[in-house]
Amino acid sequence: MKRLSLLSLALMTLLLAACREEPEVETYRLVYPSGTGEPAPDVVDLPPGHPPIKTPEPADDAGADAEQRMLPFEWTPPPSWKVEPIGNMSMRIGSFTVPAVSGTQEADCSIVLLGGAAGGMIANVNRWHRQIGLPIVEEAEIRKNLEPITTNSGLAATVVTLAADLDGRDGNVIRAAIIPVTDGTLFVKLTGPAATVDAAGADFLALVRSIRKK
Repeated sequence: MKRLSLLSLALMTLLLAACREEPEVETYRLVYPSGTGEPAPDVVDLPPGHPPIKTPEPADDAGADAEQRMLPFEWTPPPSWKVEPIGNMSMRIGSFTVPAVSGTQEADCSIVLLGGAAGGMIANVNRWHRQIGLPIVEEAEIRKNLEPITTNSGLAATVVTLAADLDGRDGNVIRAAIIPVTDGTLFVKLTGPAATVDAAGADFLALVRSIRKK
């Protein structure tokens, strides 16, 4: 009887110890192929019964064309400019690389559509001043450098050119057009070395004038 009591006590002690143990944590190993940051579906260790992981398919050209067709405006890019894709998170509705003049670098051109006045013309011009290291200036000084033009479809546009020095030969230059539209403002902005931006001047104005509402 005494031996049976000792055996019962031992069994109860083991049961109590088991109840106090922490639940076991299961881990699963994800194997990444060399040189990539994405898991390959055929080398991922998943728990039994887990559905396979599918890698998202990249957007194709048809999707990009469909996105372009949904935009409220259209334009005609200069033939020598390279049309760049627009990322999902980009504020741009148009993006271009402008070929470099010999001995300089390429320039970048963007088309952005923002709601309302988007801060106003003066605030935006002073923001561009800061981007190329120019001081903030008063409205009267800014208005001296504004060039009003009209697009081929009748939209009123204002063009401004900002150079990082007085003669525009050194540093970056910004040439931008501001176009008020219904419920928003279009900004066409060309940024790059002075020589490249100057050489692209006629193409830039042609692009701005070609912008039209669909």
